[in-house]
Amino acid sequence: MSEKPAAEVMLRDVLFAHWPIAAEKLRSVVPDPLSIDTFDGSAWITVLVVDIAGARVRAVPYHPSLPSINLRTYVSHGDETGIYFIALEMDGQLSSWLARNGFGIPYYNADVDIDTSQRTRSVESYRERRGGTPARFAATYRPEDLHEGGFAEEGSREEFLIERTNYYFEAGPEFRRLSEVMGTTEGGSRTGQTNTGTSMFAGAADHRPWALTDVDAEITTNTLFEAAGVPEPTESPVFNYSSRQYMAAKRLRELPKTVPEPIEQ
Repeated sequence: MSEKPAAEVMLRDVLFAHWPIAAEKLRSVVPDPLSIDTFDGSAWITVLVVDIAGARVRAVPYHPSLPSINLRTYVSHGDETGIYFIALEMDGQLSSWLARNGFGIPYYNADVDIDTSQRTRSVESYRERRGGTPARFAATYRPEDLHEGGFAEEGSREEFLIERTNYYFEAGPEFRRLSEVMGTTEGGSRTGQTNTGTSMFAGAADHRPWALTDVDAEITTNTLFEAAGVPEPTESPVFNYSSRQYMAAKRLRELPKTVPEPIEQ
């Protein structure tokens, strides 16, 4: 019998804004033992705007619906590729608490509003100082088609940026203990590590291929890079849009301190 997901989410009106950036400019925010992935010689950093239509977390009766923005980059751990979350802005104190304490992802409580007028969407986000360094983001976007979309081609930039299952983050002993109580981490995954200090965790969110469509988008305000300590990219962003996606998250794994050797083909 297959194991039930640790969490399930339904995403809608997803905007991807991708920037190429030199890998060395991300090293200070991507911890060891993760390696920074590149495509055509560049690392990439992405702002993702999403309206979470519903979320179900194991052992939590509350199923929130809320808008969110995340800042992420692309990494690998041994032979496994994935996403490293640099920062996530979420509207709602309870949801921020659940994300920090149940899954360890670096969420910040922010005022995030996504408005819809026919096919045009507008988003505004503001994180006050009490939730970390202040950060603002504002954009408007209009997808060409709200319902139809194509899939990323194998080997394409879109596949590299979007079709990833694994994600990584660092967390301390309090997260480990609470997540074990909530059942969001695998039992017996300590890998010989002590209960003090920070550990690296890996998660996986299963999903079907993303249905992507072109989108006309304009970012009017963005201080997310500055707030995260990342230099501002010099090139213009590349945009993608998806109307909806369902994801089922598996329980988290605590990773060993050393990176496994790549498997020879």
